[in-house]
Amino acid sequence: MALLIFVILILALIVVLLVLPIGIGLSASFHGSVVLNARISFFFGLLSWKLPGGGTGRRGQAESEESSDRIIRVIETVQVRGLGRRVWLLGTQITHRVKVESIQSDLQVSLGDDYYTGMLAGFMIPVVLYLNRMFNGAVIIRPAFEEDLYLEGDISGDLRVRPIEVLAPCLAFALSPEFQQARRVMSGGQCRRK
Repeated sequence: MALLIFVILILALIVVLLVLPIGIGLSASFHGSVVLNARISFFFGLLSWKLPGGGTGRRGQAESEESSDRIIRVIETVQVRGLGRRVWLLGTQITHRVKVESIQSDLQVSLGDDYYTGMLAGFMIPVVLYLNRMFNGAVIIRPAFEEDLYLEGDISGDLRVRPIEVLAPCLAFALSPEFQQARRVMSGGQCRRK
């Protein structure tokens, strides 16, 4: 009988955690090294759990080559046929279910070439204007012309989500053949193009 009560309590706790909204706070700092932090709060902020922050120090030659290999892998992953359509579908399915409460940023960005940095700035201006209208002018992104590949500053945001609402779309995305192929490519496999 005690075991049955224990199982029922565990199931009730899982249902409550899936139904009640969860607060997620994300932040990243780019000042010579990358420091990532995340905080998850349950029961309307009564309980919170801070995930251990990940970070990287300054890069040496070997780490720079490893980083360029990762960039090549990301480019190959983006080329997986149908992945863009799947990501778009996932985005449209969860956009209405996730409530962004705040975004703050103060970033300075360069892509290493003035032409590409200018293109990025031209693309980001409408996005920044929209975000500033939504979040009271807390988003600043400045292009850094005549710099090497460069990212400096801080960005943070808070959002609220009900896990039960995003569980099905995220599970469908994770089990899709396009995502499985992208995962294989990212882990070192070949990209199959049709």
